[in-house]
Formats: sequence, structure tokens, C-alpha cells
Amino acid sequence: MRSLTVLFFDDNIPKSNNFILNIKTMIEKLKTFIAVVEQHSFAKAAKKLNLSRASVTRHIQELEDEFQVTLLIRSTRHLSLSEHGESFQQYALEMLSLHKEALDAIQQKQNRIEGNLKIGLPASILDRFTESLMAPIIHDYPGLSIEIIQGNHLHDLLSSQFDIVIHCGPLPDINAYYEKIADWQIILCAAPTYLKQHGTPRQVKALEKHVLLDHADNHTGCWRLKHETVAVNSRLRINSSTALRSLAEQGLGIAYLPSFTVAQAIECGTLKPLLPSSWRDPMAIYALYPEKKRHHKKIRIIVDTLKNALQKG
Repeated sequence: MRSLTVLFFDDNIPKSNNFILNIKTMIEKLKTFIAVVEQHSFAKAAKKLNLSRASVTRHIQELEDEFQVTLLIRSTRHLSLSEHGESFQQYALEMLSLHKEALDAIQQKQNRIEGNLKIGLPASILDRFTESLMAPIIHDYPGLSIEIIQGNHLHDLLSSQFDIVIHCGPLPDINAYYEKIADWQIILCAAPTYLKQHGTPRQVKALEKHVLLDHADNHTGCWRLKHETVAVNSRLRINSSTALRSLAEQGLGIAYLPSFTVAQAIECGTLKPLLPSSWRDPMAIYALYPEKKRHHKKIRIIVDTLKNALQKG
């Protein structure tokens, strides 16, 4: 098959700058032209393409204007290709074939689970991801290379070329595609051994008499619950929800942690939830990614994995 570039250099075919600039529109016109040639009729081509006859006529006329030649010789009873039309037909078929090949290649690349993937994850979700979710992905998709950056990267999504960013809480106005993947709450909890030794608080005010394990990033000096605020004077502050969960499981105090951090510990009984009626209302967890990447299968693998895990708690 002759190269498509011949179309631009063949002296028999006049040139037009719009040919490249308006490629999408040109493809539609070429499909119309080929349909008219194959059907030997404007009316039959219109029916095949689900277009009006006027649209088919306009497409052919615009092609002829574009290239400044007559492509089809019409009469009341007959339609045939001109000399230019016979040459143009081959180029049109070649261009439509290459266009389909390009679309197929892009689709195949999007569907392949391979290449690089840069993910921004909050620290507490990162711990959950690496504890139980990462190994199956690495095993099942050997062609996928993953880079995970810990932290809140909501505003770095585009500037730092993240493929996915996970965000917990309300979303500001941001130029990105997003979807809600789960709900979460901040949960009061403690180990049975701690409660056996120090007693179970029955009211929010009673918390101030207990040992409270606080996150080092909490600079307010208090825990804000649904209707009340608890002053926190903690002997131990750590900037890791996972580490605080571990200390709470060891019976060192009461923690106030994200539900996705403590859900498994609560399920297996190493932590017990406290004062659930005082917890703040659930908030959303969002997956954000650039609009142009939202259909990539490798992104869906990560998002769906996180969605399934976080919805289970």
C-alpha cells in the first residue's frame, strides 16, 4: 500500500492546509465519499450512514471544494467517478484504513495493563494498600510499574503528573475527573485490655479522664466530635494512624482514628468502638485523575481495588 504521505505530494491532487487541521471532519467526509461510490447513489449512502441526503450532498461538495476537483460525475440517472475521483478513492480508502489502525492501536494500549502508574495516597490508606492490596496487583500485572507518593497531593494532580490521587474529605474546585469510592468516619476505639483496666467511658466528658493517643498532625489540642469537643493532653503523639492503632491494640490508650485504619482490628476484636453516637457524620473518599486517563484499564484496576477494600472497611 502506498504511503499516505503520497496524498500530500501527488501533483494530481491539489493540496489544502485544512486537510490536516480538520482531520476528524475529513474522516467523516471520506466515509461519505466511499459510501456514495459503493452504493452508486447519494440516497442509498445517506441511508447506510444514517445521514440526511442533504448532508451527504454537502460532504461531497465540500470535498470537491477542498481539493478543487470534480470527484463524481452526476446525471439524473447515472453517477460515476471522475479521473480525479478514481485516484482519490484509493487515497480515501488508505486514509480510512490508517485511521482505524490508529484507533485500534490506541485502544489496545489503553486496555493493556502495563506501563508506569504514579499514585498519591494519604499515609493511612497507603498502609492499608501495602499491607494487603499491593501484592496481588504486582503478581497479576507484571508489566505494571507503580510509584506511590505518600501525602495529600490533591493540588499536585496535574503539575506533578499523578495518574491517580486519593483524597479523604470535601473536594475543592479542581480541574480533574473524580469519583466517590467509599465513605469513612473518625472512630473512637480502645483495646479490651485497656477498657478492662481503666473502664469504658459512657459519656464524651469522661474521655478527658482517660489516656488519649493523639495524632501529631492534630495541632488543635482537641478532638472534635459530633456535638462536643474533647481536650487532648496526650503523653504520646505520633504522625502515623497505623502506629497509633498498634499502640491502641496494645492497650496503651484510646485512639480517634479513620474507620479504614481500624476496621479490621475492630472486626477481629483487638479494638472496640466507643461512643458511636458521638462520631461525626461520614465523609467521602474520592479518586481523582486527569480526565483524559479515566478510561485507562490500569487506573481502573487501582481504583476498583481500593473501592472494594475501603467499602468493606
